[in-house]
Amino acid sequence: LIRFVGMADDRTLIHLLDADALRGLLNAALSERGTTYAGLLFQIVRTFNRDQRLKELGSPGTRVLLQLLLALGEYEELAHQMKRHARVLYPGDLMLNYLRAVQAVFAGTPMPAEKLRTALEAINKHGIIDVPYLCAAVGALEASGWSPNMRDIADFVADGLFNTPRYLSVIQPEAVFTLLRYYAERQDTENAIKVAGLIPSVAAHMEDDGLPVVSRMYQAMNWNEQARVVALDLLRRFVREADDREARQAVTVFGKELGREVQRKLDVTYRVNALMGGVGLVDYARFLETVGTFLHDCAAAYADKNNNLSFGALLAILDRLKQGLSRLERTDLAEVLIAMARMIAQLGAARQTALSQTGILTGKDDPKSALDVFRAMGGYFAGGKRYNVDLTVRGEPNPFIGRSAEEVKDTIELTHDVLQSILKALPPDIPVPFTIDELRDELRSMWEALPEDQRKEIHRTLAVEFQRIPYYIHYITEQGDIKALVPDSNLGKKIDRGKHKPKSTLEMFRFIYNYLLTAI
Repeated sequence: LIRFVGMADDRTLIHLLDADALRGLLNAALSERGTTYAGLLFQIVRTFNRDQRLKELGSPGTRVLLQLLLALGEYEELAHQMKRHARVLYPGDLMLNYLRAVQAVFAGTPMPAEKLRTALEAINKHGIIDVPYLCAAVGALEASGWSPNMRDIADFVADGLFNTPRYLSVIQPEAVFTLLRYYAERQDTENAIKVAGLIPSVAAHMEDDGLPVVSRMYQAMNWNEQARVVALDLLRRFVREADDREARQAVTVFGKELGREVQRKLDVTYRVNALMGGVGLVDYARFLETVGTFLHDCAAAYADKNNNLSFGALLAILDRLKQGLSRLERTDLAEVLIAMARMIAQLGAARQTALSQTGILTGKDDPKSALDVFRAMGGYFAGGKRYNVDLTVRGEPNPFIGRSAEEVKDTIELTHDVLQSILKALPPDIPVPFTIDELRDELRSMWEALPEDQRKEIHRTLAVEFQRIPYYIHYITEQGDIKALVPDSNLGKKIDRGKHKPKSTLEMFRFIYNYLLTAI
């Protein structure tokens, strides 16, 4: 092949040399006889020094041209051609394809570590910097056969990714995985764990190939138990950060590729994440605090027969809402409020048992309902201790005191959304699909992923709110009559017509609902 192309002129070469022919020349350059034909091979590469000829050759032939320069040791020319390829072949939105090509050029050109180090130093000196250089370095790790002599190159790439966050928006998951593979081959647990932590957040936002990359990450981190635990936690993190469709797909795909046990653990991750509305523990703690306080105030409004929310005070509340909200806002809020009330009744229909108050808190018994799951979560964060709820209030109880009309609206909407997520994740007509141990293992994974300062900030909130919210939901349901929420029930109609003043929280919700719909 070399002799044949050596007899052709430039014009003829352009027609003779396709990607397959160039690969044959690359094999020759990498062989023992490569130095013999180095001059001729270099001249062949230079045949494509016109931009139009590059475009006509196309990929993967253009990539092989760069590999030939690398194999021939023409590093300055390699750097020049890399920049030309970026300009001519990968303008604008095609830059990500350029980065893949750069990594592939080095990864597909096996050479001794010392030559690769020299090549990297040279192209960096001649203007290949930032992410293109990191991609070249990652490819070189693979080309070296994961040589221990490339350790400082791997560390340089890792430091670049950790210290320059903007790189993560363009670096390809395959590059990060290759870096992980290097540390995995060296069984360097500490650095492998650090690099693996980058993969889920990068892959979760990919349109394609995210799942295979994360699956490969898990399979690569299999050399000891510590690595396997971390890898599983990273799979969980991927499920939490992905959108709902991809998260469900991930549970299925990972289960098929990695086994039933992994699938079951990830299914728990998916359901708990759905239960929490797809937000992390820090944000969810804030949500729970708002919802817990609101439900406390609503439950306390009719907890003491000698100190109930008076009808006059309730009307004053509604007058403020009327003045502070538009007609459309009042109508929308009415529908959200009644839906919220019905969800409270639906969740509260599952009666409390001694089991749910003791063994679930301490992690001995499996949860039987969505609110049991909440209690179990509270017990986990409280170390198995029970939070004692107190509904006594000073002065006349008023669930809306100190809240503007807009704050009332926001609080009701938030409470609605929190309850809706619970019911969607754990419908009451379906048994809870995980054990207490599986739930606590998921909570451990979530908790250990948080920095220490964030744990301290939300620890007590989680311990308290996960316990008191189920209590308030049960209390409101048991102290009221759910017929108040049925559209055409006699009790509901009496409340709507003003013939029955609210005597419970559920009746108060019905009264407010009708007022918001009918107030002019």
